[in-house]
Amino acid sequence: MTRHENVFVTRFQAQDPLGRSYTIEVFQQYLVSTDLDGVTSRIPGLRSFRTSDGKSVNWLERGRYQIFTPEHTGGLDLESTDPNAV
Repeated sequence: MTRHENVFVTRFQAQDPLGRSYTIEVFQQYLVSTDLDGVTSRIPGLRSFRTSDGKSVNWLERGRYQIFTPEHTGGLDLESTDPNAV
């Protein structure tokens, strides 16, 4: 049997160029598989990022992110120096 899990990893603060603060949440996807002997394996997959209010966030590099919203069709750049930022 195989299933997917999406597990919360961490959250941190990031700021846009105007100094507005956003909470970014990080999730790790896992592929969970149980073989015929009952042994379960968890294989990490992609990480996903979103704001605390559900907006999708693109990871550019550690400390640099981008949000796409109807108001920011070209993307809103965010930066973070938070030690939890990935």
